Amino acid sequence: MQFSILEEKLSTHLWATDALISQCRMPEPSDRTTPAFTDPKYLPFYFYLGQQATPKKIIQIGPKLGLVAACFLQARKERVPKVERWDIVNELTHSYKPPIGTILANTKMHAPHLEVTAYSFRVENKQMYDLAFLTEKFDTIQTKAYLNYLWDQVKGDGLIVVDYIEDGTVRLAFDEFCLIKHREPYRMPTRYGVGIIIK
Repeated sequence: MQFSILEEKLSTHLWATDALISQCRMPEPSDRTTPAFTDPKYLPFYFYLGQQATPKKIIQIGPKLGLVAACFLQARKERVPKVERWDIVNELTHSYKPPIGTILANTKMHAPHLEVTAYSFRVENKQMYDLAFLTEKFDTIQTKAYLNYLWDQVKGDGLIVVDYIEDGTVRLAFDEFCLIKHREPYRMPTRYGVGIIIK
């Protein structure tokens, strides 16, 4: 993984978000015009990451309507190895019910062969993953719980990619986690800040 290339692509704005998610399902058409979705330093980062990372199995907490997966897998379409499995973990909250149909459709858009599973955080999972995404903002306690969970799910030398590390509560949990695990993360200047930990 060449992190300097990732950062260079991010700074040159090679891809616009709309070009990457133009065929994706959205709850409302107006969602495509929000500042977050039009920011070239947000979702396009996951496309650039997909150009370099070579995972076969991925786990994600915070599916973001399947848009992170759509961008990442679009970059992997003509590359090997193919991503074989993408597992989505339901968040520790009952106040939000994600639109699973939309998430699954967007996730599989560029990888129809892909095995996609959504399961509860509390379900025992025997898979081991090459790449983990934490792409939603949580409070410090939840962020720590998710980071520890993902650490146990990722293979040695696997990647944990954490969004929103510029948010105070997430940053606190992220920095403390890296200190405990004796890891120096790579920090990417995306819209909300992304940290990448190599296990």
